[in-house]
Amino acid sequence: MSWPWVIGIALVLVTAGFLYFVLKAGKSLNRKVCLVVSKGVHAGERFALTSAFATVGTEKDNDIVLSDEKISRHHARLRFHGGRLEITDLNTLYGTQINGQRIEKADCVDSDTLAFGSVFECRVEIESR
Repeated sequence: MSWPWVIGIALVLVTAGFLYFVLKAGKSLNRKVCLVVSKGVHAGERFALTSAFATVGTEKDNDIVLSDEKISRHHARLRFHGGRLEITDLNTLYGTQINGQRIEKADCVDSDTLAFGSVFECRVEIESR
């Protein structure tokens, strides 16, 4: 393989990596948003969102990685906008709930209870302005 090809491939890989990083980072948060775990393997832990977009699941490529057999590899997508946290279930077997109601996609606010699977439960904390 000649040097122009190697340099071309390297540039493509670097550009793809940069684009992935920019898309994954999302826009920044203007408030603190945390999930405070009350039930399950991670009880007592706090997961802070670092950008307006995050994913939840057991795979290492998620923003919030959980260790629970009832949670899917890619379980839910979180999006913070307009003072609310939008949760989207990613067609999981055990589902996602807000305040005990199973949802496909819904908004939750400060102090709502969020559940992934059947044993993981947390409280949403959104810093007030």
